[in-house]
Amino acid sequence: QLQQDLHEEEDFVSFVHSLCQQDPRAWKPACRALHQQLGRTADAVQLLLDVLRSDTSDPQVFCYLARLQPNQAVHWYSQALAMNSGCFAALVGLADAYRRAKNFTEAAKMYKIAHRERPLDARYLYRLGEVLVQDGHSAESRDFLLQALQSGDASCQA
Repeated sequence: QLQQDLHEEEDFVSFVHSLCQQDPRAWKPACRALHQQLGRTADAVQLLLDVLRSDTSDPQVFCYLARLQPNQAVHWYSQALAMNSGCFAALVGLADAYRRAKNFTEAAKMYKIAHRERPLDARYLYRLGEVLVQDGHSAESRDFLLQALQSGDASCQA
């Protein structure tokens, strides 16, 4: 039974690769199935890299790669922003990557740019306040932390 299940998975991987070659727009549900449902992250990464070889016009492909390869997140989010400097997902993703790397100055800069593109929700307002504190800007951080608290959003956490 295990052998049959593995064979079916391999068939599915081949199917989604051929599907995405025919219609590059199919990458998102295909990657979701490979990564989230089957746990085949390496196959999802390869699929996205194949999509990029044929079409590099969608910054979301780079954002998805950044989530799948967190050690290369700065690179992939930067690629997305090179295509679309206002890509909100790339802005907050890059800010989060810098935050995890403890590069608080760059994280704050990216959160602020994202906030100018679209108002941040409580989670990102909190993170902006947090990185400002870490970067020695306690007074400036206070406004963002208060906004996070006042938003009433239960997701206000690190």
